[in-house]
Amino acid sequence: MTNNISISSTLNPGVFDEISDTVLLSSDSVLFYIHSATVSRTQPNAFRRLVGVPLTDSACRDRIINIDESSDLVTVLLHALYDRPCNPVPSFDSIVTAVDKMRMYEISPTVQLTPTSHLYKLILSFAPVKPLEVYALAGFHRLNEMAVEASTHLISHPLSAITDALATRIGTTYLLRLFQWRLHRTSEMKRIFLTPLFPHPPTRQCSFENQKLTAQLWAEVSASFGYNDHTGLRL
Repeated sequence: MTNNISISSTLNPGVFDEISDTVLLSSDSVLFYIHSATVSRTQPNAFRRLVGVPLTDSACRDRIINIDESSDLVTVLLHALYDRPCNPVPSFDSIVTAVDKMRMYEISPTVQLTPTSHLYKLILSFAPVKPLEVYALAGFHRLNEMAVEASTHLISHPLSAITDALATRIGTTYLLRLFQWRLHRTSEMKRIFLTPLFPHPPTRQCSFENQKLTAQLWAEVSASFGYNDHTGLRL
């Protein structure tokens, strides 16, 4: 560990009006000044494994508690507990690692990652560019709302891109949901496109001959939907 100790720019004594009562030190020597009551409000046993007692215990006062994690990861964990936006925005990999380690520190992802929380919204902001990864994160931690929202970005994503490792992470329940959703979408698109056009009374602009030609063209073009997966099309 380096001898140069710094203080978190987002969780330090000057950030809050209330005086902090707990200090964490990351593996890369960054100090975090936090409030045990705030951290423990939704997660009473958060970080208990570090000291053997809840952070609200008097044994956690007047000492520095070491946590063997990088400052980037600790920042994500603490901002999730405070429900504050991360600034600067951490990398997606850092967020995933932090969420995966939440249970190690007695923090429940399903409690902290609700649709109104800042971290939940931040994770979903990556969905347009990392849809499978976000869906896998949601599936692994049983975050149903996040999985549903992430799946909307998988409309045109080839399911063949799901590796064995990613499938294992997603889990059987959410993997089955994804395949069923795609099969249902394919079935619905086939039903729509393979339905013949219904004729209407002729007009000057559209005679029976015009309708017949249009119907023939429609049938020829839509026939391909009976044999190919075009679920990536945005209608």
